[in-house]
Amino acid sequence: MSYKTIYQITTEPLEENEFVTENDFIDDRFIGSIAASVTGSNIDRQKEIQIFREWIDGNEIVHFNSDDSFVILPGGKEKYFKGVFKKFKKAVQRAADITLEKFAGGVDCSQIVGQIETSFCEKLEDYVYSDEFEPNPIPFDEFMRNAEPGKQYYINGIIRYHW
Repeated sequence: MSYKTIYQITTEPLEENEFVTENDFIDDRFIGSIAASVTGSNIDRQKEIQIFREWIDGNEIVHFNSDDSFVILPGGKEKYFKGVFKKFKKAVQRAADITLEKFAGGVDCSQIVGQIETSFCEKLEDYVYSDEFEPNPIPFDEFMRNAEPGKQYYINGIIRYHW
């Protein structure tokens, strides 16, 4: 069983009583399609923010402020995607090299398509939850593609999901 994190990220800070909880996922499409369940139990919010901060801030992708907010740095999106872009290009090249016979027979096609999808947007990693985005939650990769460099984003509630 693998656990990943769902960060509630907004452009304005929220009050604690507005933080995301597992109740926000009752009857949600996320349960069953991506996650087996979500939980907000036993989560040390500050520790989780520190882990996130060390990971993303250490890669010169964002700048963190003292109020649990961050700003995506100029060029930060490109740095974030640099590694997976190479995997994406490699998978696309493999797809381009498929013959009609292999395509018609399905040989390696689904694996290559899966590699393209995963390198473009990893769906079994961290997610972002916010009323500002639809659908909700979105993969962190999708958040990064749509986030605006220079704009301030706040980390509010944090929950976990497992798949």
